[in-house]
This record gives sequence, C-alpha cells and structure tokens, in this order.
Amino acid sequence: MSALASYADTSRAYWLRYTASREPKIEDKAAWGGLMTPITTVMLPIESSIRYFQALKFPDAIVVRHKILTKPFTKSSQILEMEAIVVSRRQGVEVARIHERLSFVNYSDGKRQQVNAAQFKPALVSLYDTQIQHEQETEEILDAFHERLDRLEEHVPESIEDMIEGLAEESAATNARSEYVARIRKARMERENLRKEMASDYTGEGEEEENQDDDEDGMLNDLRREMEAYENANQSK
Repeated sequence: MSALASYADTSRAYWLRYTASREPKIEDKAAWGGLMTPITTVMLPIESSIRYFQALKFPDAIVVRHKILTKPFTKSSQILEMEAIVVSRRQGVEVARIHERLSFVNYSDGKRQQVNAAQFKPALVSLYDTQIQHEQETEEILDAFHERLDRLEEHVPESIEDMIEGLAEESAATNARSEYVARIRKARMERENLRKEMASDYTGEGEEEENQDDDEDGMLNDLRREMEAYENANQSK
C-alpha cells in the first residue's frame, strides 16, 4: 500500500501540473501550482483505500492516472474525491484502483487548517465536465471499433480454417515428396556402394552383376513411377 500510495502522490502532482497548462478556467496558476507544495494551500489526502484486481510482479513499469471521481463540491463539502488507476505495462492490464478523499488545508501559520476551496471550484468542475465528455467520446470510438471487429470476425474464421487446411495439405505434400526423394537417394547410394564393392571383389561373374543391376534399376523405376503418380494426382487437384 505504501509503495502504491507514493505512486499516487507522484501521479497527483503530475495531474495538477498538466491541468494547469490545459484548463482555461484556472486563472491563478500560482495558487493552483501551490496545491502540490505545503507552502500555502495544499490538496492533501485525508483518506484512501485500494482495490486490487491483479497481483503486481516486479520488475515492472507502473503507470498511474488520476481522475475526478464525483462532481466537486455539490453538497457544500470541501472534500474532493479522486481515483488513481494503476496499470502494469508488463502485464498490460489494470492491477489496482486507489480511491482518495482530498482536503484543502493551509500550513501558512504553522498549523494545519482546512480552508475554503471556493477559488478552485470553477476549474475543478470544468475539469470534471471535460473528463466526462472525453469518456463519452472514447466509449463511442470503442463501440464503433468493436462493431467493425464483430463484422470482420463473421468472415475471418472460415478464411483462417481454409488457410490452415491448405497449409496442412501443403505440408503433407512436402513431407511425402521429401520421403520419395530420400528413398531414391538411398537407393542410388546403396547401388553405388554395391558397385564399388563388386568392382573391388570382381570375380568375372558378369551374369550375376547384370542381374543385380537389373534388380536395382527395377527398384528405381518403381520409385520414379510412384513419384510421377503422386505428382499427377496433385496436379489433378
């Protein structure tokens, strides 16, 4: 919890800095920037809770993003509710959410005192409304994407099955051809070795050598015929 809390503190500081440059209703940039430091008014978490969705596995790169959870100061409350979303880059999923309740306090007199955050309300409300608008636009984009994906998936499965079947047939044909070639090469090698042996131990029995050659030629011819029949069968397909 302490590690994630420190990540949340850093993310909140970046959120304040980012919104200071983007939100037009932040008139007092110095006061807004001071919310990150205890010099004047500071935005301080008074309560936080964490909800885990998946265990973190280090080493990892953690991404933390803040958003305003509810519309600010709607019931005369000076408490701002925010949520920090923790995402694991390594796993590519959301692993936790941190719910924060933040109060605006002042340390200028050396004491911690809650102060009225009315000067920050217009900017916070505007940020919340912009956030809701972006969420709706993102949902529309995602809905359109999923709709297109569903239409594609209606045709993709058959194409994939046909492709896999074609690859399997091609692989089987390649394996069969390789087997025939290997058998022919083996027969030729055996024949060559036999000729070498007979040449070294030649006894003059020409008729026996001729018969041996005839047998080997017959085996090679059988293999050639099998190969031709196989290739003709594939061409007819």
